[in-house]
Amino acid sequence: MAVIVGDVQTENDAIRLKKAGGKLVAPIVTGGACHLDARMVDAALETLDLDKIDVLFIENVVILSARRV
Repeated sequence: MAVIVGDVQTENDAIRLKKAGGKLVAPIVTGGACHLDARMVDAALETLDLDKIDVLFIENVVILSARRV
């Protein structure tokens, strides 16, 4: 199993997954974009040995915002 982890600014989620025992974790930091695009995913896929993966999870970027009214 492998995970591609999308994040806007940091690799914190990917680091947490690795610390929890994840061996095949590929981080994508979008630098401000609120979504992953095909080029980003393709670059992350190149860092993984796809022949050894049965299941691949791709976490899209999640942006949580709180708005006060």
